Order: sequence, then structure tokens, then C-alpha cells
Amino acid sequence: MRRSLSFLLAILGVLAMTACRAEPSFPLARAVESGERAEVRRLLDRGTDLEEAGANAWRPVIWAARHDRLDTLRMLLTAGADPNTPATGGNGWTPLMHAIHTRQSAHSPAARLGAIEALLEAGADPNGRSRKGATPLIMAAGYGATDMVELLLAAGANPRLQTPNGGTALSAAVGGTGDLDHFTLGQCQTDTVKAILARAPDLRLGDRLWDRLALRLARWSGCTDVVRMVS
Repeated sequence: MRRSLSFLLAILGVLAMTACRAEPSFPLARAVESGERAEVRRLLDRGTDLEEAGANAWRPVIWAARHDRLDTLRMLLTAGADPNTPATGGNGWTPLMHAIHTRQSAHSPAARLGAIEALLEAGADPNGRSRKGATPLIMAAGYGATDMVELLLAAGANPRLQTPNGGTALSAAVGGTGDLDHFTLGQCQTDTVKAILARAPDLRLGDRLWDRLALRLARWSGCTDVVRMVS
């Protein structure tokens, strides 16, 4: 059974869609990506367009959110960068979703949450959706990022929202995600499930496809505490 589960998870991971890749195509985005704070300041003082982006590229605020560029991110937001502007092309993630995705591999707890906090303080919508209907909370829940889940819930993220195919923050936390950058399928993300249920104690997994798949993965992986909480 374990061998079959491992094979299934590997196949699902290969088929999963990962974050789109982009290259900075304008001076401000390039300066942000490379960490040239003085150049960013110079370009802002010249009135450079804060929303400049190529046909399939990220805006400067997204580059700042994806990298350890917290000072630059705050600089852009103070200058008027839109904290809710989605990426052009690809998956259409908002800056908040890019920050959540990247903070998973940051080195310190402060770095993990700094960009997310800055975006929320600047008015980022905790319920803003990607092109396919995912929310920041669903993304963070799938990663098992309990600290991010708690921060988003405190900022007004709605744990009851669903993607068009029926996925929820709870099913994401229970089943995990096949994102190859942060593969968590079959992991027992007990603390994340607890955080969601603490905000919405009546939530349970139902008969929707993603609910059934998430519950099956949790059972196959031996996550008995998780199964008990959501069944």
C-alpha cells in the first residue's frame, strides 16, 4: 500500500501545475529583482510606471514580493503600487499569492511573513483569486503553512470559499498540494487543519470530489487525527 501511495503521489506531482516563470522585462522590475534599492528609488523619483509588465511577466511589486526585498516592497507600496494587481499571463496570481508561494522557502520566520504582512497592511485582498479561482488561504493551507493561514484568517480570509472545481482551504490542508515547489500531498498537516477549524468549527469535508480525494489521501497516509477532525 505504501509503495502504491508513493507511486500515486509521484504521478500527481509530475502532473501538477507549478508557478509560472518570468523574466523582468522593464528597468524597474529588473532593479527590484536584482536588489538595487538605489536604482529603484531613482526610477520611482523619475515617475516610472509602477504597473509596467510584459505580455507574460511580473510587475515590480510581484518581483519584490517573491524575493527577500521587503524594504523595496514597502517602497513600491508607499509609492502607490497596487497590492492586488494580478500577474499577466500564467496563473494570474496576485502579489499576495506570490509572496505566500515564495515565503515557503525563506530562511527565517520573519522573512516568511514580512512580505505578506506588508501587502495586507497596504490593502491586499485576502480573498483575491487567481485566474483559476484559488485564494491565498487555499494556497497557504495546501502548503501546510499554519502561520500564514492564521495571519490570513485574522485579516479576513474566508475559509468557506471554493474554487470552481470545489476545492477549499480545508480540503487543501487535509490532502496537501501537488505543487512541485512545495509538494505536500499525503502529509499530515494537523496544525493547519486545526487553525482552519478554530475559525470555522462547523466545517467538514463532504461528498465533493476534492473533499473525497483529500480524505482518502489522509487515510492512506495514516493521518488519523486529521481524519477524525474533518469526517
